[in-house]
Amino acid sequence: MSENQKPTQKWQQKFGGSVECCFVGDVDGDGENEITAGTFDGTLGVFSGKTGKQKWQQKFKDSVECCFVGDVDGDGENEITAGIGKTLRVFSGKTGKQKWQQKFEHSVECCFVGDVDGDGKNEITTGTLNGTLGVFSGKTGKQKWQQKFKNSVWCCFVGDVDGDGKNEITTGTLNGTLRVFSGKTGKQKWQKKFGGSVECCFVGDVDGDGENEITAGTFGGTLGVFSGKTGEQKWQKEFGDWVLCCFVGDVDGDGENEITAGTFDGTLGVFSGKTGKQKWQKEFGDWVLCCFVGDVDGDGENEITAGTFGTLGVFSGKTGEQKW
Repeated sequence: MSENQKPTQKWQQKFGGSVECCFVGDVDGDGENEITAGTFDGTLGVFSGKTGKQKWQQKFKDSVECCFVGDVDGDGENEITAGIGKTLRVFSGKTGKQKWQQKFEHSVECCFVGDVDGDGKNEITTGTLNGTLGVFSGKTGKQKWQQKFKNSVWCCFVGDVDGDGKNEITTGTLNGTLRVFSGKTGKQKWQKKFGGSVECCFVGDVDGDGENEITAGTFGGTLGVFSGKTGEQKWQKEFGDWVLCCFVGDVDGDGENEITAGTFDGTLGVFSGKTGKQKWQKEFGDWVLCCFVGDVDGDGENEITAGTFGTLGVFSGKTGEQKW
């Protein structure tokens, strides 16, 4: 697809509030991916990736700020972890029944499921509005460790940043700081300062060099790629508005990773991971709050799922051709 071509939408869902989070994964163990989405007006919904048909939903009084699909408690089945107001909740992916919850002093802004400390069991990492970064047992919800900051924690990601074979936690905060911590101890490894709040962060091999980079988007309109080992900047792009979401994955099936990013002014863009050159973009009428790259409908090709103000949309990553 050329830079001037635009992706064609496959399907969309309308909501009463902005779509704050979206995740593609097999929620109920049927061998097919679903899309899990959370909204500002308190809806947590699961939709068929093929048709967009709703499987189940839960309604809450508070906004659903983050959602993640993964096996939290080691039972071999995926759960949905969600930050809803001041509560972290874990639900059965099959039924939507709540398994456990954890209360916080302020709203939960980000959540990630992964083995933080190398014990072979998944933990849940969270960041809150009042600046708390916490790690909790996926089975029990018991806290393992936490870090306190003076500013809100907007994003968190668990992955091996520096190639040492151990997972780190990468976070972005309101005061424009990108930090990397040891998953085992919580000790900070390095940090980088920006001119605006760090709204999103992602760990993955952006440029195909066999090493992970950190991709980060800021309130100041910067999308940057940094060495996971040193924090040294590889490249950056400047936008006219806040970069609210970013995702690293092979969008178009060319064997190379791209960076997908969404902005406050309603732009969804796809960029070469190697060079930062834009491949294509789509303009929406409202801000793009979340984006996810994955095979939604089981056709063997990745799609881009994106959430805007009141709309969840699915777009072909490769050709943009509409299937139905």
